[in-house]
Amino acid sequence: MRTFILQSSNEQDLELLLKIANRLEINYEEVEEPENQEKDSLLKILDSEEDTTTIDLSEKIYTAKDFLEIYLEFVDLVPKQSEWNEEAISSNPPRLYRFQQLKSLMKAFEIGDDLLRDFKEGEFLNKKDSLDFSLLYQDVEIYIKNNHSEEGKKYLREELTRDKNTKSAFLKMLPFTKFLEVIERVNYILQINSGVLAAGRLLALYSITRASELANSIDKEKMNHLKNIVCSMIDPQEKSFSRKLLIENYNFPDVDLEAIDIEWW
Repeated sequence: MRTFILQSSNEQDLELLLKIANRLEINYEEVEEPENQEKDSLLKILDSEEDTTTIDLSEKIYTAKDFLEIYLEFVDLVPKQSEWNEEAISSNPPRLYRFQQLKSLMKAFEIGDDLLRDFKEGEFLNKKDSLDFSLLYQDVEIYIKNNHSEEGKKYLREELTRDKNTKSAFLKMLPFTKFLEVIERVNYILQINSGVLAAGRLLALYSITRASELANSIDKEKMNHLKNIVCSMIDPQEKSFSRKLLIENYNFPDVDLEAIDIEWW
């Protein structure tokens, strides 16, 4: 029996591994943490050959959720869609490298090569079939159940069945583009005071406080729910890519973006 001992300080890494193990029908078990690795979480996945391999998961793993977060950062930095090209932002490394990250991840997730047309406008959905929209359909079912009369439910479920069977992705583009627009706008409100370190004058403090009150009143759970639906449409297979693989195969920029951000801001 071959044993892979997987260690990470990030619980999300381990959750991803559990999904992979379950999908591949590989046995796994949790491992008690050694005293010298108190901050690490360990998982042991059992394969079929006789040796042991230790895999460090400290390397960044990118999923559709990471792609969406990078996209939101980029939109915040480059709100003008006419500047969504390398030439327009070549003199600004934080913007340029995020754009290059997005281009790389778009290739990895088979979205396309045009951020505006293929992603924001939802053209990539034309490549998908009905099975790729399962989470969206589940949420539509919940909406029908909770918001309509019995007679209305019957009619709307028939309409949903017709929509599932249509080959056109146009109807799926409607919730995708609307949800993405809402996520962008809400994210802007949530980030409205992110660059403010302190305020010494009364009206400045007043403005920041009132803006924060609005931002803090936003239902983060509902926001995350929409993000999950959008991510499921981006990548229904829940694929993941290591930073190393993206650099080697998808032209992911091999830079320390955090250090670059600090230098520029």
